[in-house]
Amino acid sequence: KALNNALTVWNEANLASQLLRRNQDTVERFSRNADDQERDYRNRLIEVFGYPYAGDIGAGKTFPSGYDGPDLYHYMYVEESAITGQDLPAGPLATGYYSRFDTGPDSRGFFFDGDSPNSEFLTVQYPLGGGSYGFDAPASWGSRRAPGEIQNALSEIVQTQAALKRALAEYGNLLQEVEDLEDVLAEMKDFHADQVQYTSAYFATRATLETARVVAQRIARTTQASAKILEEMKGAAVEALPRVSGLAVDCTSTARALIRTTSVSMLGSLLAASNAAETAADVAQAGINSAEAAFRIANEVAGQDLETKQHLAEIRRVLRDEAPKRLEIQQLQEKLRQQQGNYLAVLAKGQRLLEERVQWRRDLSADLSNARYRDMTFRIFRNDALQKYRAAFDLAQRYVLLAATAYDYESNLLGTDSRAGREFLTDIVRQRSLGRIGSGTPVAGSPGLADPLARLTENFSVLKSQLGFNNPQTETGRFSLRNELYRLRSASGDSWKQTLAKARVENLWDVPEFRRFCRPFASESAGAQPGLVLRFPTTVNSGLNFFGRDLAGGDSAYDSSRFATRIRSVGVWFSGYDGNGLSVTPRVYLVPVGMDVLRSPDPDEEKTRAWRVVDQALPVPFTIGPSALRNRAWIPSVDTLGGSFADIRRFAALRAYHDAGTFTESEAVSDSRLIGRSVWNTEWMLVIPGSTLLADPDQGLDAFLESVSDIKLFFQTYSYSGQ
Repeated sequence: KALNNALTVWNEANLASQLLRRNQDTVERFSRNADDQERDYRNRLIEVFGYPYAGDIGAGKTFPSGYDGPDLYHYMYVEESAITGQDLPAGPLATGYYSRFDTGPDSRGFFFDGDSPNSEFLTVQYPLGGGSYGFDAPASWGSRRAPGEIQNALSEIVQTQAALKRALAEYGNLLQEVEDLEDVLAEMKDFHADQVQYTSAYFATRATLETARVVAQRIARTTQASAKILEEMKGAAVEALPRVSGLAVDCTSTARALIRTTSVSMLGSLLAASNAAETAADVAQAGINSAEAAFRIANEVAGQDLETKQHLAEIRRVLRDEAPKRLEIQQLQEKLRQQQGNYLAVLAKGQRLLEERVQWRRDLSADLSNARYRDMTFRIFRNDALQKYRAAFDLAQRYVLLAATAYDYESNLLGTDSRAGREFLTDIVRQRSLGRIGSGTPVAGSPGLADPLARLTENFSVLKSQLGFNNPQTETGRFSLRNELYRLRSASGDSWKQTLAKARVENLWDVPEFRRFCRPFASESAGAQPGLVLRFPTTVNSGLNFFGRDLAGGDSAYDSSRFATRIRSVGVWFSGYDGNGLSVTPRVYLVPVGMDVLRSPDPDEEKTRAWRVVDQALPVPFTIGPSALRNRAWIPSVDTLGGSFADIRRFAALRAYHDAGTFTESEAVSDSRLIGRSVWNTEWMLVIPGSTLLADPDQGLDAFLESVSDIKLFFQTYSYSGQ
């Protein structure tokens, strides 16, 4: 449509040139043509600088009452608070002074009365804000009638700066988390070493005391045995003495003594053998005690090693998020540099236009003095039509760039492929003509915008079958936040409740992503709105589940052999939800706030591309007619569009259901808000407002935490196989 509109303006410009060359203009017509040229300059300046704020026009303001021109003094002001979602403090007030003519227009197009006070200078106030971007428009100024290219460029810069600031903060938090985990690991290793040392010292001391006890028992028993043997030997000595005296002889005393002595010797042998057996038993018991000590120490060391490995696995899991976040920062930095260059280019364009208008006024004055009826009127008419054509061409070029970007996102081809979308972008920017258009359809082969647009269409018709666009694979999947994301498989629900409690926020309006991406369910003036905000990444990688954890039993994952897995519909289920104590129709927001990630369709290229997707409310250009072209105040970028390129389509809440254990198609949201988005996203945000649970949102959240045992996400997807 934009291309055909530009063609219509081009044809009108040619027709105007042919008609104007056949006529001789009178002085009155020449004056009107000069007014048209002046109006054309004004319209072109409005396209670049935009209209002033409504509250900056009137008595005592920067612009006089009834002013209908470009904002040449406060063009650098944008609504930073509305863009970033943050209330910014007021800053100092700066003052600028501009010279001006006493009568007639100054270089910025204003007319001033020479009798007005201090007519030599124009004083302009510049209120500065306390945010990262100082030129935040005060609320008292209201809004612009229409923004210009400069404001659009500045809005993109402010948005990217806010996103870069958030990405840097998240990256710093990630690094801090890694450092904290490393500190915990070091403390854990020191604690484990001390624990093993204390255990070893305990068992060594115990073994020493046990040995001392055994030795003491052996000494006591040996002493007792020695005393008993001495007693027996004494009896043997007594037996050796004769029991008669005088001349009589005791013939049996020697035999008795020998027998007693033999008994004593045998008793000593038996006591020694008994003592040796008891000593061997004590030695064996000491060996058993040593083996038990070694087993307990080894078992404790093994348990410590397992705990260390689990902690290292957690560090590796956190480190896996480092590369995507670093890539996001690099991409945002590059995007910011490009946007800054674009802003400088637009500003230079406006300055050149101002200089051109000043020079044109000087030339006009000289021409009026020398020859009123010169053929300058032909150029005025022609230039007016050509300027409108240039504006219409720029608008068409922007839409063709958007089409090439959409083509690049759908195909995700790498830059090394000649069919990749990025191959078309430079060609589109380089074009300076419309090209060939037949019956309203772009035709390839001729230089101009129509050539890349036609080739995009032809390429996509071929890629439909080659990449599987016309044969998608559909599937459904359910994912448990409790089991698969947080790994809370214990029967106890305390850890799950604590996890949900950490996600609780006192006011959803304090969450920048909620303010920017979500349609509010209540006015901000109604007060704070508490809720739960759960953030998590998703991935499509082999060996990992949907949330980037190591794939385990009971987990679900998508097929990494398919280059793109996109969303058709979504659903959210609550397990254990108390339908009697809470509303039976809870509402939640499920919003992708990170970057979409897609694989290359080439199976030999294991590469991914990350996309920062902006769900814009793209204005559709109206088909223009002769009446619009004859309107002297007609501006293509303002009057042919039914909206602004800066508007974002925000997500409404969707209904959550009770988990019945089986999929029901009626419990999935099938609108088009997430259709086409990749299931692989660096960050999702699940918002559960308390006011959708009970009239008292805090009471509703408390009951929700007590009753819900799991939150499950459901996706219906379609995926493409690639080449």
